[in-house]
Amino acid sequence: ISLGLLRCGNRTCSNGNTFTTVDNAFSETGLANALALGADGMPVIAYSHSTNGALRVAKCASAACQ
Repeated sequence: ISLGLLRCGNRTCSNGNTFTTVDNAFSETGLANALALGADGMPVIAYSHSTNGALRVAKCASAACQ
């Protein structure tokens, strides 16, 4: 299981969508996750690895997390 972020290209997510893989380093990445916007408006994702319980945080450099 990898962790990714989907950004809808329009209100109904029917066109112009982008998908970015945030982390695929573990076989069980992203089973427990949370998404928030930082003070700068960029996505911040907190997630854990189910086997070792490690907490990771990823802060996106752009709104599309690319």
